Amino acid sequence: MFRPRLMFTSRRRRAAALVMVAVMVPVLLGFAVLTIDVGILYNSRSDMQNAADAAALSGASMFASDDMVKVRTNTIASFGEVSSTIFDRACDVALRVASFGASGTVLAQSEVVTGWIDLASSTSAIDTGKPASAFNAVHVLASRSHASANGPVLFFFASIFG
Repeated sequence: MFRPRLMFTSRRRRAAALVMVAVMVPVLLGFAVLTIDVGILYNSRSDMQNAADAAALSGASMFASDDMVKVRTNTIASFGEVSSTIFDRACDVALRVASFGASGTVLAQSEVVTGWIDLASSTSAIDTGKPASAFNAVHVLASRSHASANGPVLFFFASIFG
């Protein structure tokens, strides 16, 4: 009489464990998928930051050129040629930095801004209203979206779930 009761309780416990496993496996898989896609997002963000930093440094190296010295000493009237070279250098370097799912980072003219920044302040914004002879900074904004030339970030699993 005791024996059948123990077997019945054991079967109920097994059934309860099976239900819990059946419920938890999709939840755990969902978190794994979310982890992978968030990792891709952070990886893409890091790649874009690296591309923007490299492009800004490459463009800023133009401030130490002979052409910029001529702008500062007013021996040439236009900053346009120097600005064009800054943009070309920034684009060249950004194209060499691959982002996740893309072979290189493409920059638009509006994403590369030259200007003056107060070096004594860590929160100073770039000022484009100063004279070109005072320019000392290059700001590069690299982005990935449907509207940008780089396209959106390509996720592995988000496209499956919508």
